Amino acid sequence: MTNLSHDCPKCAAAMEALEVTIEGRPARLTKCSACAGMWLDFTACQLLVGGALDEVSRTFVRDEAPGRPPTAAPLPGGYRESARTAAEGACPVCSQSLTGYVTDLATHGARIALDLCADHGTFFDAGEARTLLTAVEMKALRVLVEADADRASASWTQRERLWNGLVVALLGPLVAAGAVLGLVGPVAAVGAAVGVAGGKSES
Repeated sequence: MTNLSHDCPKCAAAMEALEVTIEGRPARLTKCSACAGMWLDFTACQLLVGGALDEVSRTFVRDEAPGRPPTAAPLPGGYRESARTAAEGACPVCSQSLTGYVTDLATHGARIALDLCADHGTFFDAGEARTLLTAVEMKALRVLVEADADRASASWTQRERLWNGLVVALLGPLVAAGAVLGLVGPVAAVGAAVGVAGGKSES
């Protein structure tokens, strides 16, 4: 950890910085020891919302400042971005006023009001970065579960097709022979029974 020369956009206290390189991309995450707010540069924000932060960075985001409980929670679904009239503080890099931004529920997994600089990064009030990180992780988990369910369904369909193909391959000659001998009815009945049994054995 190193001290930034910039102050916290919210309370003007000194901030601690964590500098990491992930997938060949340098990123900086900073945290205020007084109000627990966090400033993430653009790369860090992209890695956060993309679920690509490494474990060191995730731990840095999850840990609150000493003595401060988490304060952030997702905004209610009725929150309107247009209702946010002003952002807090100024960019710690260029000192320009921050702009209010609300994350999208469908895209990010939560609606959280943030303050960003169009050129340098985003400021998170205490607990907001952790809330967004948790939402991104939960969304990724849901995607994995749905993908597993789709694969299981596709696998079942493939097994059913293979079994039906096997039944046809095995009983085809018998049906032909039965037609010659006048036993089409009994052979067909046996085929149906085998098909039913095969379906039950797969269930």
